[in-house]
Amino acid sequence: MNNAKQIATEIAATANLAAVISALKSAHADALSRPSEHWWSPNTANRWVYQLQSDMAANWRHLVIESGRHDGWLSRGEFIGHVAAVIAFLETHRQVRLAASKAAISGSISDIETSAIVEAQCEDITDGPAKSKKVSRRIRLFKA
Repeated sequence: MNNAKQIATEIAATANLAAVISALKSAHADALSRPSEHWWSPNTANRWVYQLQSDMAANWRHLVIESGRHDGWLSRGEFIGHVAAVIAFLETHRQVRLAASKAAISGSISDIETSAIVEAQCEDITDGPAKSKKVSRRIRLFKA
């Protein structure tokens, strides 16, 4: 594949990844804003994970959210936590791809940032109608 075609393919894949992240953030915000909904279908998030392009096929299969319950539903807290983790993974992956794309364009592997850190906010979520207490924590994800 020539360089221009490879760059165009990478741009399209990165745009697709950004769209999936945006949709998952919307699903996450929706779950946060509806504390009275106690049970959530994993398909609410999985339909967006399935939109990832085939070049990520090896990775996205592991991002599909599954329930351990016989009826397939997740508690609100589980859903919010899983979706936040998927978003963090995809944002890290996007940063790595962008760095690799910049390196490919400039022709230098030394341009790739090897210590990319993504910081994500999380909070304790209660599954019941009780008011949730907000605790801010930072999670650092390091790429291997």
